[in-house]
Amino acid sequence: MELTQADHELIASFLNDEISTAQKTAFLNRLETDPEFARHFHEYKEMHEALQVDVLALREKLQTVIVNGKTNATRSKFTYYKITASVVLLIAVAWLLTNYLPSASLFDQYYQVYLSEPVKRGGPQKAEAIRLYDAGKYQQAVKELQGILNNHNLTPEETDQYWLYAGNCYLNTHQINEAVQAFEKVDKSSTRYEFAQWYLALTFLKAAQKDETIQILENIGPMNGVYQEKSHELLKKLKE
Repeated sequence: MELTQADHELIASFLNDEISTAQKTAFLNRLETDPEFARHFHEYKEMHEALQVDVLALREKLQTVIVNGKTNATRSKFTYYKITASVVLLIAVAWLLTNYLPSASLFDQYYQVYLSEPVKRGGPQKAEAIRLYDAGKYQQAVKELQGILNNHNLTPEETDQYWLYAGNCYLNTHQINEAVQAFEKVDKSSTRYEFAQWYLALTFLKAAQKDETIQILENIGPMNGVYQEKSHELLKKLKE
């Protein structure tokens, strides 16, 4: 589904906090019930946030340049602000092109959702959580999964398994911090630890956190597991 111009304007207004309380409530309800709209929103939100990274640092650097420039030459206000705006725009675009877009492309190449396993024991809540997860209804699935993790008497193996499911749900709904926390919950002694580390690396990759991605991938290699080859391949691409 392609967004309409009105949808784009609505998302921009929401991110800039320029809509009424009633509109905000309707907007949040739509995010819950329209997965395709939610996907577009989170992609737009990530782009919006990426363009605002380190704005304060940029301002400080620009101020230094401007002060130095004023001592050497007299410029019109129009030229002064035109140059300032151009520098900010160029830095933002350069950051976006060198960090966000390559990371997003690599993420799409390497990410595959963690496959569910048959429910061995448990009631209807577990079955419903897996049904929603397999159907790609991640926002609904993660609510069920959190309920299971909070309320059920799970074995350590099941706990790690459900944290992997939850992490993938958060990752697919663009909740980066929550995804990181979920994957980090998987115990180091678990047979699923390598899987968790692989998805943790991909989470950092999606967030354009290159250094963190590389660090995790370098730890995966020595495990000699199923992701050894892929981690080595991705690591090589990130260091090119």
